[in-house]
Amino acid sequence: MESFPNYLRAEGLSAGTVRVYQSIRKRMGEQAPESFLRKNLRYVPSGTATTYRAAVKHVIRWRGGDPDEYKLPRGRRRKRKLRHPLDADALEAYTAALSDVCDPCATLLALLPRTGLRVSEACQLRPGDVQVRRKVRGLRVRGKGSHERFVPLDDKAQAILDDYLDRHEYDDGYLFRGRRGHITPGRVRQVTRQIGEGIGATVSPHV
Repeated sequence: MESFPNYLRAEGLSAGTVRVYQSIRKRMGEQAPESFLRKNLRYVPSGTATTYRAAVKHVIRWRGGDPDEYKLPRGRRRKRKLRHPLDADALEAYTAALSDVCDPCATLLALLPRTGLRVSEACQLRPGDVQVRRKVRGLRVRGKGSHERFVPLDDKAQAILDDYLDRHEYDDGYLFRGRRGHITPGRVRQVTRQIGEGIGATVSPHV
């Protein structure tokens, strides 16, 4: 039988996720999925509960079963905080504030509202991800679970990107470089919070 870590890798999961799921599988042992989750989800945060459930579902599939045949506990539900997008005036102020931000953050943050990318996806982009498909220019994006999708660019987004590409030379590295490879999502969030403080609005890459 294929090892559980090898099964997870074949499913396209990242190395970090494989380590976490393997740890959960070891704790689970031969326990029934439902009873294992009931014992472990009682007091954990909702995010951890989601991880446990996902790991157990993979264990069931790895053993040849179907997760839908089990009544798996969900744990405590997370209270979702509603996040409001920027209105037209705040977005205009945000865009103007980018003129005081250094690249690559300035270009990356200018593209986010026009592409809907997650900040982690944008940070991982490479020059070769700028592509033309069926006469449409856009970005090849690697999302969660290593799934790829194509994000078209409107005229303004293309102009922002082209201006950035004209001012930088690239090899096979990252499109938005930092000191250690690509710029980090944490750095982008830090800059975004600073912009928000300057324009008097609550701003994050997701917003």
